[in-house]
Amino acid sequence: MARLPCPKSACCSQTGHQMDQNWEGRSWQPGRDIRCRHFYKILAVIHFIVCVIVVVILALTCRDYKQFKVKYSQLEQSHNCLQTNYSQLEQRYNHLHTNYSQLEQSYNHLQTNNSQLQQSYNHLHTNYSQLEQSYNHLHTNYSQLEQSYNHLQTNNSQLEQSYNRLHTNYSQLEQRYNHLHTNCSQLKEVSVQTLDRVRVLLNAVIDNGISSTCPVGWQEFNKTCYHFSAERGHWHNANSSCVAKNTTLAIVTSQGQQNFIETHDRDKRWIGLTDLEQVGVYRWVNGDQLVMGFWARDEPNNAGVERCVTKGARYDPNKWNNDVCTTVHQWICQITRFDYVARQFGLEVVLNQ
Repeated sequence: MARLPCPKSACCSQTGHQMDQNWEGRSWQPGRDIRCRHFYKILAVIHFIVCVIVVVILALTCRDYKQFKVKYSQLEQSHNCLQTNYSQLEQRYNHLHTNYSQLEQSYNHLQTNNSQLQQSYNHLHTNYSQLEQSYNHLHTNYSQLEQSYNHLQTNNSQLEQSYNRLHTNYSQLEQRYNHLHTNCSQLKEVSVQTLDRVRVLLNAVIDNGISSTCPVGWQEFNKTCYHFSAERGHWHNANSSCVAKNTTLAIVTSQGQQNFIETHDRDKRWIGLTDLEQVGVYRWVNGDQLVMGFWARDEPNNAGVERCVTKGARYDPNKWNNDVCTTVHQWICQITRFDYVARQFGLEVVLNQ
């Protein structure tokens, strides 16, 4: 074995440079050489042990590596299998979650339908109870109606017999009525002729002055009697007062009548003209519509408020004015001479023809 130089360690206390000088200047020393050989032997053993250990470690590492590689392959396969299972499980989860959402919606819809159905059921149950009560009541009424029907059937038979008897009597009465109607027609013709003669006679009595032609205190103009009241009242009182005397409020349809009532006085007096039936449409108390009026300037006015008419206006006492019907005024009544005389003789029937 070749001799190695002494390493820089504890067995050589001098530096390498000094050793070279000692090798060159001194002779070989056997004792120091032995110590170096022992050192190298120990170092070789240590190196061998380290190599063995390294080899053992490498062997173990190689064995573990193979085992680890096998386990890694198995683990990789397990990972791939697990990844596949995870993907499948994730798909199943998504599918299940979708089904769950749909099922939840169906559940909510079903819950709503169930609530509505419950309400419908309760309502139907209430209606059923009411209908059952109505049925029982109707059944009771039906029984009563059936009894009434049987009773009515009996009465109907009796009524039919009475009807037949009444029909026979009606035929006989109709014959008597026709006979009486014929006699009445003949009598009516005689009555008309008689009334005409009475009218002629009354006119003759009036024209010849045989009877008073107007009531006492009344004034006559053109065969008509007029009464100018001293008392006062609203229009309805005035109308009632005239009717109580079998007369009417004054109906002025000519210029002559207007001139006559103008000359009596300048006071406001109710006449028989109003628009009480229809606002703006003036009618006389006998129902005739106004044709010719003798209104003051700007009259009539205040439609719907002033609805009754007076002789005499505020600024023109000779013309007409519409006034509030509850205002208090005097009034004018009138009656024809013929009507007055006919009532004196008790011949009101003549006035109704």
